[in-house]
Amino acid sequence: MNSNNKTDQSCQQTTNWEEQTFEKEFYSFNKQSYNNEKKIIQIKITSDQKIIYSQNGQNLRLVECHNIFEQPEIFNNLDQIRKLSWQGQLDKNKKKDGK
Repeated sequence: MNSNNKTDQSCQQTTNWEEQTFEKEFYSFNKQSYNNEKKIIQIKITSDQKIIYSQNGQNLRLVECHNIFEQPEIFNNLDQIRKLSWQGQLDKNKKKDGK
């Protein structure tokens, strides 16, 4: 998995939830051709504390964040965007609680 350093730096500086949209480059292994394929994913951080991952106009994932004082966590690979889900509970402050 490859990522763009400029994109990573802009993600780390986003703690006040200003609306912004940027693209991030990922590499995905194609099992049929046995090659890595470059994929471009658009990531939109909204002012109402949501992160929207999309590709070619199709939404891949919507993440709602509950703590506006923490940095938004941006996924680093396509498997995280497509498959990762939280199986635990949220505590009283709507933070993830569990393993």
